[in-house]
Amino acid sequence: MSASSDTLGDFLTAIRNASKAERKAVTVQWSRLREEVARTLAQSGYIAAYRKAERDGLPVLEVDLKYVGGAPAITGIERLSSPGRRRYAGVADVPKVI
Repeated sequence: MSASSDTLGDFLTAIRNASKAERKAVTVQWSRLREEVARTLAQSGYIAAYRKAERDGLPVLEVDLKYVGGAPAITGIERLSSPGRRRYAGVADVPKVI
């Protein structure tokens, strides 16, 4: 777990790295934002499940990764808007999911 100011970027990197390493799950420090992103990914079918747990007295988020035919369900994930580079888009500009 890192002490970065970009917690969402760290979360997406953890998912990306675990997916490339073909891990079944990844555990990250819990935050409300991360849990909501995980909920959205689960509802969209990109991750198998997520749950809030406690490890060493601290809340963590456990994310079960999803694989389809042995390939990761998430083939690429990136954060377009970051703390140092804000990007805004209207709802019509958001790309459709395959």
